[in-house]
Amino acid sequence: MSGKDPKDFNLPQADFLKPEQIDNVGRALISLMREVAVLNDRVLVLEELLERGDGVTHEAVDSFVPDEAFTARSEASMQQTIEGVLTALRGDA
Repeated sequence: MSGKDPKDFNLPQADFLKPEQIDNVGRALISLMREVAVLNDRVLVLEELLERGDGVTHEAVDSFVPDEAFTARSEASMQQTIEGVLTALRGDA
């Protein structure tokens, strides 16, 4: 068995972008983060509806009104995601 880390592909050592493309990377990152935020909230809503035993329908998800506890969980989850992205951008990962 080789000493090579099987997850090396997650952190490629190649230069894919030119320095002048950094604005494109920033726009793409912001776009992805918006999508992650929406998906994360919808998953949390689905989990909440399932825990309550309410019917899980498109209408139930779209009309969900969060309480304070839900809002706190949602904000904590988003903060964790943001911290993960910032850690990766700083190269701490």
